[in-house]
Amino acid sequence: MRQLFYFYGYRLKVMRWKKGEIIAASTFEPNKEGFEKFTSFIRGYEKLKTQMLVDIIEEDFQSETIPKVHSSHDKRILIDKALDKYFQNIKYRCALPQGRQKTGRKDEIYLLGALTNTELINPWVEKIRENKVNLIGIQSVSTVGEKLISIIGNGNKPTLLVSQQVPWTLRLSFYSEQKLLFSRLVPARIKDISEYPELVFKEVDQTLKYLQFKRLLGADEERDIVLITDSEYQEAIAENLNEDEGYFNLKTSDIRDKIGITSKVDSPCADTIFAYLAEAKATNHYGQHADLKQYRTTMAKTVINTATVISTVAAATICITLFLFAINYQRATQKADSAADNFNNLYQNESAELDSAMSNANMMKQSVDAINIVTNTGNYTPLEIITVLANTLKRYPAISLKQLHLNYNNKHTVDFDPLAAPDPMAMEQPRLPATLTVEAEIIGMDDNFRKSLTLVSTFIKSITANDIVAKVDLEKPPIDLTSKAQVEGKTGTADDSYQNKKNSFSIVINYKNKNPTNNTNGNIGGTDEITP
Repeated sequence: MRQLFYFYGYRLKVMRWKKGEIIAASTFEPNKEGFEKFTSFIRGYEKLKTQMLVDIIEEDFQSETIPKVHSSHDKRILIDKALDKYFQNIKYRCALPQGRQKTGRKDEIYLLGALTNTELINPWVEKIRENKVNLIGIQSVSTVGEKLISIIGNGNKPTLLVSQQVPWTLRLSFYSEQKLLFSRLVPARIKDISEYPELVFKEVDQTLKYLQFKRLLGADEERDIVLITDSEYQEAIAENLNEDEGYFNLKTSDIRDKIGITSKVDSPCADTIFAYLAEAKATNHYGQHADLKQYRTTMAKTVINTATVISTVAAATICITLFLFAINYQRATQKADSAADNFNNLYQNESAELDSAMSNANMMKQSVDAINIVTNTGNYTPLEIITVLANTLKRYPAISLKQLHLNYNNKHTVDFDPLAAPDPMAMEQPRLPATLTVEAEIIGMDDNFRKSLTLVSTFIKSITANDIVAKVDLEKPPIDLTSKAQVEGKTGTADDSYQNKKNSFSIVINYKNKNPTNNTNGNIGGTDEITP
């Protein structure tokens, strides 16, 4: 089951889906009564993965090119500069890659988007945070049309998609090679259905002229115009439609059947179609770190819990094998029986928490092999290292992980994405005491660098206090306090602006050497000390 919030610019509609069927739906007003009903409606469903679709007039798009650079850091700076050019000081903004130019320098093309009026969406986002909803992304509804264009069979041909999301609005989105290049939402101020065709043709004509002015569409270039309307609106359109001009008039009901919406819907418009396609593959365009914190925290806990279960099950399997090959047959047999009982109890209690990847028998074998390799070397495992870090981070909610880099004597390294599922074989063949490079950023202290430095210092002391840690080095502070950086900061260089904005830092944690017990001849000895 999945949950989707559809934001119309004023009201919020909540839909719950299960295998193509809407099992619950309700719309809420942005007032005290509406917020109370919203809280009551989602109670018990906060942990469902939830996508938010934004469909508002106050959304703007601009196309921009940036030079190709190899460094992701430099690319981020160029993208931020482009966003500042059009949408400076706007909270909700994004940059969507659109490919490269076909001639000249072949620069990279980005579609820049922004919600220019945050007063509309802020009350709902605050309520979502208050209720700790598992929000995975805030997506522009116009980008969903990229999937719809492919489904209705227009392929890479330039297409203007005209959809009636709700009775009082009309969205016009232009796509080329299944990529969104432009979108606008206009109010449908009409007295009755008879005025609808005139409104549609007028807005289509204005949009085509704008696209030609922006050189997104050639004056003589072939293009399709696809209209998606309710059946009664479609009849009014058909009476005035000239198919020779490249118009295609489609019913919303026909498209719902084609994409697999099986349930009866309460809306004759296209909002349900876009909601269904967005729910199939969630995307985040505008969601901020604080908006998605509940989801990211849940994912981080899942990673740690899954890694713990993997390690525990693997360790139990190793112990059973050791007992079966013990010299003292009678004693080993007794211990094997006990270990088997413990293993069965452990598996029954913990298997429900395993990630779906653990259903693969090869993954289980790789996990056991990886734990065996790490144990033989006498080093702390990645699981032990990450668990210590995670326990420390619980006391510092303002610190957000960006990247982890685990290094065993600069020969064997393991890179971690804090939100990605764990790869057991990423722990292959560590040999000497490990170091862990932690890249992170501080949330909510962009204008208080003294407080940021104090927080990082306290964080380092907390990590150093752990028994397995030898020392912690501060590789990059949250702000560069050298005289060169101070001078550059006054002149507003790009690097300094980017660093201060992100308030990021990195540390290197050096771990002690773990001394295994009776580890001779490359084998794990001492069956008395090893228990499941």
